[in-house]
Amino acid sequence: MGQNYGPTPRTGESFIGSTPGCTFAIDAFNYTSGSSTINDAVGTNNGSVSSSVSYGDDGGNKYFSNDGSQKAIPISTITPGNSTWTLAIWAQAKSSLPGSSHGQIMSNSSGGPVASSYGMCSNGIAQSNYYTSWNTHYGDTNLVVDTWYHLLWANGTGGSNTMIMYLNGAADIDEFNSATSNGGPINVIGSRWNSGFTGYIASVQYFASTCLTAAQISNMYNEQKGRFGL
Repeated sequence: MGQNYGPTPRTGESFIGSTPGCTFAIDAFNYTSGSSTINDAVGTNNGSVSSSVSYGDDGGNKYFSNDGSQKAIPISTITPGNSTWTLAIWAQAKSSLPGSSHGQIMSNSSGGPVASSYGMCSNGIAQSNYYTSWNTHYGDTNLVVDTWYHLLWANGTGGSNTMIMYLNGAADIDEFNSATSNGGPINVIGSRWNSGFTGYIASVQYFASTCLTAAQISNMYNEQKGRFGL
């Protein structure tokens, strides 16, 4: 049986993964409606629920709904760095996606220390990294609203400062330089320093010091997709 990263296993619903190494995990299944706290399922980095976030249940699939405001779900700062790590998010946009922009699903709430952002645009899964100047990268698949996507950023695929982005379990861009000037501190889910994501976020998993392999990423997607009717 896979490691339980969330609540009691429910086939095709809760996010169980056989992939080891998850160090931060927030999932709507692990949230009590009306609470001001979203518990970290594997650690102690609990999130806070701001007024812009509501809780939804669509036929048993639970999620957080964000209205596009800033500072949606603040967390204690995670600084991924430039070596090996993995970030995975299930999300669905509910309003028109920008064609090109910094990611709005996970970043820093301040324009001071921010050096990275992660999200989705109509151009594709997106990542921005700052190192003397901003660089933004998009996947090869156009994204649309009202569709669940498994978005994954694997850093360290070819050593430090290298990344491949995965969409629904498959690589969606060739490896690129992902170097940041300060390790890219992250402290908010559902927004960035100057705008927010409008849509649903069901789960976030972060693997510190672990760059998942292509096989592990495909396995993760296949284990979790049933919850989203895929």
